[in-house]
Amino acid sequence: ILTSPTYTGTIPASTVATTSNVRVGSASDAAGYFNGQIDSLKIYSYALTAAQVKMSYNEGSALRFGP
Repeated sequence: ILTSPTYTGTIPASTVATTSNVRVGSASDAAGYFNGQIDSLKIYSYALTAAQVKMSYNEGSALRFGP
């Protein structure tokens, strides 16, 4: 279900460049791990629109969700 979140404060126009590693399934200090399985992961260099999220979600599916 897509929702419209409410933000408070200022949303930055850009992010800080970093050389930190990307972690999937664990905390940044590696103290906690995700207890489960991750089926697929996609990382984009830009924010997706609701339509793009729906299209990505439905790719390869025999059943389509949403209008």
